[in-house]
Amino acid sequence: MLKKCRKLLFFWYNKTMKTILVPVSCPNCGHEAYVKSEQFIIPEFHQKHREAILDGSFFQYRCPVCRTAIECIHDCVYHDHARHLLLILKRQGNEKEIVVETVEPIQRLVRTPLQLRETIRIFEDHFHDVPMSDLKARLLAQFKSRGCRLLSISYHDFDEPNKLLWFEVMNDHQQIDYRAVSLKYYEAARQRTSSIIDDTVLQEVTITNVMKRVNLIKND
Repeated sequence: MLKKCRKLLFFWYNKTMKTILVPVSCPNCGHEAYVKSEQFIIPEFHQKHREAILDGSFFQYRCPVCRTAIECIHDCVYHDHARHLLLILKRQGNEKEIVVETVEPIQRLVRTPLQLRETIRIFEDHFHDVPMSDLKARLLAQFKSRGCRLLSISYHDFDEPNKLLWFEVMNDHQQIDYRAVSLKYYEAARQRTSSIIDDTVLQEVTITNVMKRVNLIKND
């Protein structure tokens, strides 16, 4: 439930899920409907919602008339008690507008379902999003130096036996591919960013803001 108080947004929730109705309109045939969804996801109690977020179906709706796939994105809270992780998907505004009533040490503001999915995967695989952003920035620079322009790069999963981190990349033709990176490069990124990791406050972690902080350290 969202409630206004002194122009701040308070996220309040408990172990009872909050069901909402999201209005959608099919861009193909014009069919309009209200889609039932959940605003507060607790993976320990509703594993199917976690799986739907990870496979990309949670924020999708298929038109019953023409079968067109429609995005059905809404603000929500994902609270993983076991990993002490609180993720807030909020498409507009910034972290200064949000007060979180929880003691969880890791609190993140994300903007898209892709960011939500990626952040869940990062922490479930026992990594951290700050050094992961540093690593992604360096991978993007490598691709650019080879004349390859990427629209996006996101962490996908970890091949533990071979100590490889797999990334999903999308080029400027919207073609998706997967690239592997040795664990040692993540460990190097962890060392580079160790002094800027701060999990005591709600924050938005992106490649841009992480690299700004890394460059500030270099310039000191």
